[in-house]
Amino acid sequence: MVLLLLVVLFPGSGKSAETPPALAGGYFDASVTDAQVLSAAAFAIRTQEKTAQGKNNTPATQYVLVKILSVRQQVVAGMNYRLKLAVRVNSEEKQAEAVVYQKLSNAGYELTSWEWK
Repeated sequence: MVLLLLVVLFPGSGKSAETPPALAGGYFDASVTDAQVLSAAAFAIRTQEKTAQGKNNTPATQYVLVKILSVRQQVVAGMNYRLKLAVRVNSEEKQAEAVVYQKLSNAGYELTSWEWK
């Protein structure tokens, strides 16, 4: 009875020592198949493709998402998605890290960083 009461009052106390609790405001692992993650990755690809075309003035540049390699999320006043992506640029495959911010109201995304690896 006492153990049940402890678990009800302190639900995190039943976790094993191997799984550290998520830190408030910190990044945590997320599923690469989550619908919001897929949407954020697609947004990052489209936005970076438009940025590259604007800089190079070459509309022939085509970005294709090959695979989401990993994703970590961070709860802020909305959600940050830190994505590791495999991207095909025209015929060359590259890896990139992108951070996409989703507004609290679900009203849209913002690509806050993109870095080729």
